[in-house]
Amino acid sequence: MYKALLILCVFILPTRVNSQIIFTRSFTQKLLNVGAVVSLKEDHWFKVALPNPDHLVTYDLSLDNERDSAELKYILWESKKADRMMYPEPYVISTVANLATNEKGYWISTTPISDKLLSERYHADWAAEMSFVPKASITNKKYGKALALYRQDYGMIYTILFYNQEYPGFNNHLRSIHFVASSTH
Repeated sequence: MYKALLILCVFILPTRVNSQIIFTRSFTQKLLNVGAVVSLKEDHWFKVALPNPDHLVTYDLSLDNERDSAELKYILWESKKADRMMYPEPYVISTVANLATNEKGYWISTTPISDKLLSERYHADWAAEMSFVPKASITNKKYGKALALYRQDYGMIYTILFYNQEYPGFNNHLRSIHFVASSTH
């Protein structure tokens, strides 16, 4: 019986552990502090990556997906930092401008987010989604997308996705984080 249990653990546990992202302790604490959750399906293929300290933006969590040639990054600002903002828009534009290339002929485009999506999915007061071409000094990926969510008294969340080509579920990966619903929101 003991041998059967040991064999079961040796073969089954590693496959279960590899299918789940184990977040860093500091990122998990920041998620709790801003009242947010990350919802990635088990088949996402992302693995925690070490942050690169050379970049203009500091990420709270960096994930790499070699299979789909993608990088997923999260930045979380707790309420004490986010509440000093009168309007979230300039901060989002500044953050995306730090990520996007400055070369001529490239644009930053925005995608509107409906009020229904804002309240029912993201549980946020404000949100923005932007597409851009990233700076070569930040990533070797061809394209970038950013989702920013703001909720008063909770904080600001950024999800940044760098990728070479669209793949199944890539927008779900970008939209994988949201604030937890509250009874007053």
